[in-house]
Parts: sequence; structure tokens; C-alpha cells
Amino acid sequence: MGAIGYVVHYFGNRYIAETEMALLFHRRVRALIEAGEGELVPLRHVEGIDLLWIAAEVPCRLEEITVPPGADREKARARWGLRCHKSLTVAPTSRFSGPVPRRSAGS
Repeated sequence: MGAIGYVVHYFGNRYIAETEMALLFHRRVRALIEAGEGELVPLRHVEGIDLLWIAAEVPCRLEEITVPPGADREKARARWGLRCHKSLTVAPTSRFSGPVPRRSAGS
């Protein structure tokens, strides 16, 4: 069924990240290591956003968060602090009551 999220291990710290963000982060990490370069790479995780220095000499690895077959994936996601996918099914237009009012130059 695939991972419900990932744990990013970085210098003894653990960051819990959504699958999509972790895979984007991992792709950038691999590209930097293959190029022999280093740079700050943003990682959005359940507690916020961090910039992590990524280079070949920096220990960093990703670990899948999986659930056993038959387990409730949404409850597992909640235990890890990951977003509930049910809330993502709401159409973007229905989340807002109307247009955002514009500020005038004087306010």
C-alpha cells in the first residue's frame, strides 16, 4: 500500500514528513550528492519547516512509515501527526466564503 509518511533522520534529529514532501526532499538530496555539491534544502515536516545542510559528508537518511495490512491508515497518520487525507477532498473554492477584501493604500 505504500508509505503513509517518512521519518527523515538528520544529525540525530527525526523529522516526520508527508510522503510528497519527503520524496521531493530526497530527490534534491540525491542530486546534490551525485553532483558533489552542498546547499541548504528546505524540509517541511509536521512541526514546521527547517533548512538542512545537505552534502555528501552529512549523514541523512529517510525511513518509510508503514502500517500493517488491515490497520486504519487514517488513525496511523494521526498518531504520527500527519494530515488526514479526508480533509483534502474538499474543493478549494468551498473552503473560502468569498473573495479576500483588498486593502486600500491608506490602511
